[in-house]
Amino acid sequence: VLSAGANKHDIVFSILAFNPNNSFTLDIDGDGIVKPLSDGLLFLRYQSGYRGNGLIGGALSSTASRKTADEIESYIISGGLSLDIDGDGELKPLTDGMLIMRYLFGFRGDTLINGAVSTTATRKTATKLEVKIESLMP
Repeated sequence: VLSAGANKHDIVFSILAFNPNNSFTLDIDGDGIVKPLSDGLLFLRYQSGYRGNGLIGGALSSTASRKTADEIESYIISGGLSLDIDGDGELKPLTDGMLIMRYLFGFRGDTLINGAVSTTATRKTATKLEVKIESLMP
């Protein structure tokens, strides 16, 4: 269900959110490697509302195949709810984004999840969250 004033990204997201065949991975810039200061940062910035150069500035790998803000935005949107790491039905920078960043920096167990899991999450344990993130690796 879209609210009044929904934009094209909301519409695309709604269509893709329930696509069971979505082959999205966390390799957001398309360089073949998932890294915290490129892919993780791009997702976190996007979820925080950054667009254009504010989204991609200093965050793209030199070997990225997706090089423009529009390409990055479209790719993230294509991820739909596969990016809902904690399973609360929402994409948020301080839960899903934080979990992805911590994981990519090597955090596991309690250090991965402390303060970064929604109270309405369906995946609340480090093990379940790690499995979910691992499922998004190329």
